Amino acid sequence: QDLIVSKLPPEDEHPSETGEIRVAIVGRPNVGKSSILNSLAGEERALVSNIPGTTRDALDTLVTINGTVFNFIDTAGLRRKSRVENDIEYYSFVRTLQAIDRCDVALLVLDAEEPFTDQDKKLAALVVERGKGIVLLLNKWDLLGNNEKLGDSMRKKFRDEMVFLQYAPFAFISALTGRGMHRISEQILHVAENRNRRIGTNQLNRLVRDILAFDTLPTDQKGRPFKIYYCTQSGVEPPTFIFFVNHPDLASPAFENHMEKALRGLEDFSGTPIRIFWRGKEEK
Repeated sequence: QDLIVSKLPPEDEHPSETGEIRVAIVGRPNVGKSSILNSLAGEERALVSNIPGTTRDALDTLVTINGTVFNFIDTAGLRRKSRVENDIEYYSFVRTLQAIDRCDVALLVLDAEEPFTDQDKKLAALVVERGKGIVLLLNKWDLLGNNEKLGDSMRKKFRDEMVFLQYAPFAFISALTGRGMHRISEQILHVAENRNRRIGTNQLNRLVRDILAFDTLPTDQKGRPFKIYYCTQSGVEPPTFIFFVNHPDLASPAFENHMEKALRGLEDFSGTPIRIFWRGKEEK
């Protein structure tokens, strides 16, 4: 397997010089990734079959939609590691990870008849860990009938099952009938813009003052107080914020989640993860 990886061509991790938005289409085998690609491209560009694993490699397809160029990367379905049975499957697995690394936004395709599986969650986590934008597409919606309450129940299940992705856009689609397909390019573009969004330092520090004035700050058993001196945004893709504090170790995961929610309340960061770092600064 290491030999296979060594033979793969290097992937360009730098932004595209032509300005296109790179989009990885990812998901479990046989959820309809290639059908979605073909629908978006308007032609048969990827092999479509009901046999899981038909698409073994990553395929790049340039498509211009309403003046925006998208580079769609269709990938082999990501299986559970216990089912990666041979070198070809491992090659496809590595290609999927490389496609995520290359992309700006990932379309995570779920099967409407079997959504939110453990493998779906693990794949979503890979996208988030790499700081990529994400849009969830619940495909094959046409197979579930016309129950008016189904959409609400599916949204509730999404909130319950994928708590760490509450900021992600979520759409019901059918690559077969075309339902919801025309909105996908707009969702990708919106998430890509959010992934490059910035908040001014003055606005950030107004937020810090509000937090200090009205929120309960962390402490520890020794009674050490937690102080936030200021905050700055250090980067984008994804938006990254640094809080300068007196005791970084007091910033618990719960408090970090609280701060992320507050940051998301300042601007539209739907579809993009946010990075938060705590830096120590000696109190003068």
